[in-house]
Amino acid sequence: MVVNAKAVYGSEVMAMRANDVADVIIEQLGSAPTSMQLQKLLYYSQAWHLAITGHPLFDEECQAWENGPVVYEVWRERRPFSSRVPRGRTDVRLTKTAAGIVELVCAAYGSMSGDQLSALTHEEAPWSEARAGVPAHHGSNKAISRASMATFYREHRRLGGRTAEDLAAAGVFVASPRVANDDFDIDALLGELDPTLQASIPLDQIKVNAEALPPELSFDGIVTTRVDLRDADDC
Repeated sequence: MVVNAKAVYGSEVMAMRANDVADVIIEQLGSAPTSMQLQKLLYYSQAWHLAITGHPLFDEECQAWENGPVVYEVWRERRPFSSRVPRGRTDVRLTKTAAGIVELVCAAYGSMSGDQLSALTHEEAPWSEARAGVPAHHGSNKAISRASMATFYREHRRLGGRTAEDLAAAGVFVASPRVANDDFDIDALLGELDPTLQASIPLDQIKVNAEALPPELSFDGIVTTRVDLRDADDC
């Protein structure tokens, strides 16, 4: 999936309900997450959407609970499912930009347990800043600042190996699994790129080893695509 961020942000600025985004996350994961996992993936989806687009993905606040960020409305609605949270609605449709960001977040963070995600948020500024003055092991419903989320992930983190600035400028890339060797189609890969990038990557500069592809064509940790082109002349 490729989204031309600059082309769509102006026409796709719309915040969803957090519970709708939760259903999309569950669909992306392919299995029911724990409540802790779901809450942290919601947080990271909101944070990266803010960092990349400058706009919230959903309207509800992320609160600085003891075990990490929580969207109260999602917790309240899905409280009976404290173990594994099943999907609710199946007809949720996000904008292309939002769908791409959620997919990237699930690819980057989805293999982590709820406890691992909780620990990760504790090491990052937005949650800890919102907890300032709150004693350890005490509850809090303080909202995590959206400005803090946008700034922190824009300046200090990467998503799928790319900065928020890169993703905003070049588009949101989600690689699909590919068959290596003879079935690899470099033209199809280039066709997925934002047009401005297509023009900037001459075919004769594409390496024959996927590990040496230019940054615009690498999918750092999202999907590992190994390509063994037999000979440059065969391209």
